[in-house]
Amino acid sequence: ELFLWLWKNCRLPLLLDADMLWFYGRNLSELAPRADVLLTPHSAEAGRILGLTPAEVDSKRAECVLSLTAKTGQALLKGRNTLVASSEELRMIAAGSPSLAVPGSGDVLSGIIGAFIAAGIPIADAATAGALAHGLAGEALEARLGVRGALAGEIADEIPAVLK
Repeated sequence: ELFLWLWKNCRLPLLLDADMLWFYGRNLSELAPRADVLLTPHSAEAGRILGLTPAEVDSKRAECVLSLTAKTGQALLKGRNTLVASSEELRMIAAGSPSLAVPGSGDVLSGIIGAFIAAGIPIADAATAGALAHGLAGEALEARLGVRGALAGEIADEIPAVLK
């Protein structure tokens, strides 16, 4: 009920990640389209929304991320070569590292994007800049620590240096 209320009544931009993606998919048929919402799923979450397996999403990432924008205006599909889609365009962020595949990394990404949105940056641009900063932070950590052993907090700690 809270999710539906927010969807209908909150006039601020919404960033949906993690469990909010579950509520989004569960209530999809009841939702009126909004252009100020960003979905940020990984392949399994996108598959749940689209009725596909994660492997099917991975095999047609561009098509899937574009499909996710039908009710929201924009979506970011996490993973290698993160994709950001809006009704106008499709962007790919090639920065990144396997060191980003740690618990909490997606929360850091959402936090970066949310901060950019709160600063007034348009949603698709905030998603693109956030994914790029997140990817570059992962590359810096990999160079310093290797592929394994990074923590989500270390990704967050790397962001100010990346943004300089």
